[in-house]
Amino acid sequence: MAKSTVNRKTIVSNAAHDVVKALQQYGLKCIIVHDMAAFLQGSNIVPKDVKLVVLPSSGGPPSKEGISNYLMSHCPTKFRFRTRKTETDALSYFDSSVQPPKKTFCDFDLIYLPNPVPPQYRESLIGEAEGLPVTPLICLLVYKVTDLLEQYDAASDKIDFIRRSPKKILRHIRALLPTSTRSLHIPLDKAFRFEAAECLERMSIIFPELSNALAPLIRGCRTTHSNTFVRLTYPNGSSINVGHLIQKLDFAATRRREILSDSLTINTSLSSQSNVRASGGDAAVLKQGSKLSPVAAPFVPPTSKSKPKTEKTVADYRSEVVCLVAKKVVKILQEAGVECALFGSLACFLYGNKRPPNDLDILIFPPSGRLMTAEYLKQVVANGDPDHFTLDWGKNTAAAHPYRVLYYSVDSGLAPANTFHKDKCKVDILLPGIMHLPHLSKSEIKWKNELPVVPFSLLLLQKLQGWDDHRRLPEPYQCEKSITDASDVHALLKLEHVVPLRFAKPWGDRALFSEEFISLSVRRVKEFTELFPSCKDDWLRLGFELSSEA
Repeated sequence: MAKSTVNRKTIVSNAAHDVVKALQQYGLKCIIVHDMAAFLQGSNIVPKDVKLVVLPSSGGPPSKEGISNYLMSHCPTKFRFRTRKTETDALSYFDSSVQPPKKTFCDFDLIYLPNPVPPQYRESLIGEAEGLPVTPLICLLVYKVTDLLEQYDAASDKIDFIRRSPKKILRHIRALLPTSTRSLHIPLDKAFRFEAAECLERMSIIFPELSNALAPLIRGCRTTHSNTFVRLTYPNGSSINVGHLIQKLDFAATRRREILSDSLTINTSLSSQSNVRASGGDAAVLKQGSKLSPVAAPFVPPTSKSKPKTEKTVADYRSEVVCLVAKKVVKILQEAGVECALFGSLACFLYGNKRPPNDLDILIFPPSGRLMTAEYLKQVVANGDPDHFTLDWGKNTAAAHPYRVLYYSVDSGLAPANTFHKDKCKVDILLPGIMHLPHLSKSEIKWKNELPVVPFSLLLLQKLQGWDDHRRLPEPYQCEKSITDASDVHALLKLEHVVPLRFAKPWGDRALFSEEFISLSVRRVKEFTELFPSCKDDWLRLGFELSSEA
């Protein structure tokens, strides 16, 4: 490491500690932000200056001139104005531990916050590093990602933006990601967790090369925690400390609806009501609107070591419902003597992709000698369970060949309302020949979680085809689909099922891949690796040539 970098590390670190200490002595609260906060928490990017936000005090907004005069009088050897060539004089920090001719100073910037304080600086989002108040790494990461996503949304050519994305901000984002030696603590603030999960999920879709690093953070943000502490008082106003006894209880929203009623009784699974004695005015029952009186016998918490159940997320419900629908469709088709195999997002999920499926894509293999159309097969499925399956007309009813769309109605017993669009799960039925889909024999159909799926090699190239098709369509939502497809391709390339393909290289199997489909796939792989060069080695190991020739 260059000595100048070592000196800069020393200067900014000493500046952060001395400035915070001086401001606290002046009676001000502050938070170290931006690159300096990241550096104190393990980032390898060394900041050039120190930025702090100053929280408003009860006595009104602080005077910039008053703070400057205080710092210079408090320690004149460390704080003094420095003349700059092109800008006004700056109050800087000088470090006597670094000797000239090396640079001995750094600038520090005090950002004064208004009252009320902006939400990103609320108390629940303040961390600590080396004894100093800082913005946590996860917050810094989310703010950087939000900035990048805003630039992406403003770009007219989104594909070109991904190809030429801002290198500096991506470098900072990568520097904030968790590593084997640095973990990111996620605040308990529920509003922040929700916003962070949405933001990071979108980032992992648009920039799939970061999806593996973002996945644990998204899971952490989606996990609900309940650390509820209760403070009760006696009629005389003195407090009853029961927090240590009930802190393990789950006060999630679903439980609240169950325990809040006309009366609220404290009860345990280990002791009956006979063990809770009350005498005179000492009551052991809380009624709405009444005050709590001391109980004669102490409350004993459950001794079970089992952890509270984690609430299901929307993604959990969606994946469970889609798998349930798939099993029903497969059963109905098999009873009708028809073999089938899943592909698309559900097949990706069954092979190990983390993204939950939104709908169901199923490839049908009619028996030899029987003519079956997709419309006929949709009717077969709908007749198999008319209470749940419905057939709705497609959008273009004026087309020469109008079609119907098969849906499975998802009631509240399966998933919360709005888990699916209009509470319906779409089922797409396709026949061999469409989109270069082959006819598979029973031996070629794979089984995952009691469901039939297409071979992994076919799924990979089909997902690549989906990416290519969607990105060429003019509608904005199709562009979003192509980004999701790209994320799925990246994820599939990292699964264990890729390893056998590196040895087998089954691309010459004409039963699975027609010559036209393979020719198109070779072109798609080249264009995909041009946009996402990080996966070039993955495709090379699968046997695809990636020369610059067309």
